Amino acid sequence: MDIVYVWPPDPANAPSAELSNVISHLEETATDLCRLMTLHGSDKATAHGYTRLYNRLLKPLRDQEFALLELGIGSNQSGIRGNMGPRGIPGASLRAWRDFFPLARIHGADVDGNTLFSDVRISTYYVDATQPNSVRSMLINARKIDKEFAVVIDDGPHTLAASLIFLMTTSPYLKSGGYHIIEDILDHPSALAAYSSCLDLALTYMDMEYGAILRIPHVSNRHDNCFGIFKRR
Repeated sequence: MDIVYVWPPDPANAPSAELSNVISHLEETATDLCRLMTLHGSDKATAHGYTRLYNRLLKPLRDQEFALLELGIGSNQSGIRGNMGPRGIPGASLRAWRDFFPLARIHGADVDGNTLFSDVRISTYYVDATQPNSVRSMLINARKIDKEFAVVIDDGPHTLAASLIFLMTTSPYLKSGGYHIIEDILDHPSALAAYSSCLDLALTYMDMEYGAILRIPHVSNRHDNCFGIFKRR
C-alpha cells in the first residue's frame, strides 16, 4: 500500500502514527465487512479491496451508537455520472454498513432520485454534490436526525470539484475524531497532483488532525483505486 499524499505536508511523505498503525495491522484474509459488502452487492470489497482498511480503521466504532453519511447510494442508470452499471444494486453499501454497525444510524444521498429509500436505521436524501446549496439542503434534512456524523464517505460523482465541495460543506458537521473518506480517486499523476494541490489549500481552513491518500493494491483495478482519509481533531 503506497502513501501518495499526506497532510500536514511531510518531507518523508509519512502518514500519521494512527494511520501507520492501521496500515501495518490489516487483516490478511476476508473480514466480516468484506463478506457483508459482497453479500449485499457492493463492490467495495471485490472491485476495490477497501473493506480490510475500513474494517481496521472503523473497528473501534463497531459497538457504538453514531451516525454515518455516505454520498452515492449507487445508481444503475447509464445517464448518471459515476453510476455502477446496469448490474449495480442501489443501497448495497448502506445496508452493509447498517448490518456491520448494529447501533449506527445510516444516511445516504444521491443525485438519482430513483435510488432513494428508507429502511430500518437507514434514511436517504436527494443531493447534487456538484452544487454547494444542494449539499447544504441535504444536510439540513439529515441533521434533523443527527446533528453530526462520525463517518462521512464520498462515493459520489468521483470528480475533484464535487469531492472538494462535499468535503468543505460537510466538514463542520464531522464529529471530533471522525473520518471523512474519499473513494475511487483516479490513480494518475495529473489527477493526484490536482488533488494534492487543492487539498493543501482546502485543509488549511479545516480543523483536521491529518489527511492522506493511499494507493490500495488490487490485482485488476489500477485505474481508480486511491482512497483519501481525513480525520477531524
